[in-house]
Amino acid sequence: MYGDLTVARQLPPDARQNTWYLMKSPYPPLAVSMVYVACVTWWGPLYMRHRKPITGLRPVMMVYNAFQVVFSFWLFWGAGVAGWFTKYKWVCEPCDFSDDPMPVKMMVMGYWYMVSKYIDFIDTVFFVLNKKTEHISLLHVSHHALMPVGVWFGIRFQPGGHGTLMGFLNAFVHAVMYLYYLLAAMGPTLRPYLWWKKYLTSMQMAQFTIVFFHGITLAFVECEVPLHPCLLRWLCVQAIMFFALFSDFYIKAYQMKGKAKKQLKDKAESLPNGEMRNGHANSISEGMMIKPFQCVPAGLEDVVKERKRAHH
Repeated sequence: MYGDLTVARQLPPDARQNTWYLMKSPYPPLAVSMVYVACVTWWGPLYMRHRKPITGLRPVMMVYNAFQVVFSFWLFWGAGVAGWFTKYKWVCEPCDFSDDPMPVKMMVMGYWYMVSKYIDFIDTVFFVLNKKTEHISLLHVSHHALMPVGVWFGIRFQPGGHGTLMGFLNAFVHAVMYLYYLLAAMGPTLRPYLWWKKYLTSMQMAQFTIVFFHGITLAFVECEVPLHPCLLRWLCVQAIMFFALFSDFYIKAYQMKGKAKKQLKDKAESLPNGEMRNGHANSISEGMMIKPFQCVPAGLEDVVKERKRAHH
């Protein structure tokens, strides 16, 4: 509604895209996103409720993640060559609507970036088929569902210039993210080397911070309007919303969980002969195990200790 009532009424669509697939109307992207939300939050979990997780998905996931690494890096590199590595200014870069090679290349990269947002839906499909519904969170679903429509309006009306920084940075972050997923899908042997998982969330938060401040610089720097205010508001509001959601995830997944583990460890260490069993401290000591058997000949203590070592 926002795009239709503001962007589409205040800006002319880019005529170079009039014959491109999916670029005639925002309603097909909206419909696809709505179907995605319904499938991954309702129909998919309902279908899998009484079924076991699908087996044999690891090779498929590895191929998918490898493709996403290459595809995302190609988008990042293409957008860089088309402007951000070469002639683009970091502030006040207008959109070039000409048929020159570099502006056309940036527009093409933007179009394929939009297509990549549909491909990202497969992430959630794997969660559903593996019955990992705890990963289908508000952050995950809203991020995936909102991007296709938002990117459509950006590409259709201003497919170049200042506003393309978001896609440029996001493509790089996704290349790193899918590399992590690829390594994780290879099995438990690589898990000890994937300690940098939490830094992926930090990268996401950093990119939205950069996009927000990069956008609001236009309110303080005098230049020709490189990004229409209606698109700028949309970009900044989305950056704030996603930053808040990723921050909430980071706090809950890493800071609060780490604090809870430390408290549990401190509690266990405070018990003189304590053990951790099923996440709880067990203060049964060797002396308590032997005390009921004081009438038994000497040597039982050694037996108890040996059995205890074997148990651990």
